[in-house]
Amino acid sequence: MVEDDGPDKTEETCAFLLYACQRGDMVSVRKLCARAGADVLPTIADYDLRTPLHIASACGHEGIVRYLLRHGCKRDAVDRFGCVCVCVCVGMVGGHWGVS
Repeated sequence: MVEDDGPDKTEETCAFLLYACQRGDMVSVRKLCARAGADVLPTIADYDLRTPLHIASACGHEGIVRYLLRHGCKRDAVDRFGCVCVCVCVGMVGGHWGVS
């Protein structure tokens, strides 16, 4: 039986990717980005329009931020609150200046 890669599978992949970015799980991020594909990766966002790049930036996961940028995530994506990724990372308590 062939596994269905329909909309539900794509949504699941996107949710797992956002969670992996939050946790700093580079192995999962790489696998999930490959699964999502280059055409889907730049369009992934949560209910607040936060992209994987927003999430990784906010959490200070510098390696994941670099990986996402190399693989097509848009550095100028704006979330529901009008923030771009660099604003998110330096706006956190203590700031993540290495990410910005």
